[in-house]
Amino acid sequence: MIGRLLAVHRPVLRPITRSLPRASQRCGGTSTGSRTQQARARRPSEAADAKDPRESFLCPAFLALARKHNIGLAAEAKRHKPQSSKFRLDIKFSKRHTFHPWHTKFIEKQGHTLEAMQLAKYTQRLQVPLWWNALVTVDGSKAVVRSKSTQRAAYAFKMALIKNGYDRTGRKQAPQPKPDGFKGEWISPDRTAGAAELFGSVTLRVLEPREFLKLETSAVVAYLSTVVRQLEPLMGSDGQADARRRG
Repeated sequence: MIGRLLAVHRPVLRPITRSLPRASQRCGGTSTGSRTQQARARRPSEAADAKDPRESFLCPAFLALARKHNIGLAAEAKRHKPQSSKFRLDIKFSKRHTFHPWHTKFIEKQGHTLEAMQLAKYTQRLQVPLWWNALVTVDGSKAVVRSKSTQRAAYAFKMALIKNGYDRTGRKQAPQPKPDGFKGEWISPDRTAGAAELFGSVTLRVLEPREFLKLETSAVVAYLSTVVRQLEPLMGSDGQADARRRG
């Protein structure tokens, strides 16, 4: 008799027993959402677990240089915004010095025969506050086209620095009066620099070399002059050593 009664009530009892744990979990505050939040609370912060990517990439000599002088990897540079697609340039910057993206083979962990020479160059370059480079995308255009576009981008950025009161190394310079009787082109800043120096790294990459060469150089200079003014609050320095930026 008892077995027959259990068989009759089994369909009724099963749903009730199945629903009890879920109901008790909701009442006790241990639902799926709560468990997720608790797991996140117990999980250590990503910042605490973050490792310096330079350790797994740089050879010992360059790792020591990077740590001593606070030099980062090229991959950490951020894209400057806003940018105009009209000028076929991709501009990235970092508030600290970064290694040149084309020097990977000289600084990576397995070492290189020219490692010592590149190390000496970077050590000497530490005297310069602003490291900047002009690169080009390999898009199938001829080598001479890519070379000319890179040269024009470098010239335009140098002129943009000068027009904003900086020399090509990013240091503030005073306007130079035109000498009496001078008949050539005289370069003088259009404005007084807002900082003693620009400190960090800037990379210009020409995305479409053929189209870039069709642009007027004066227009590119004017555009990059605006970019320099936009970067000035981010990269401007008083010109004195700073432990956070120079290591």
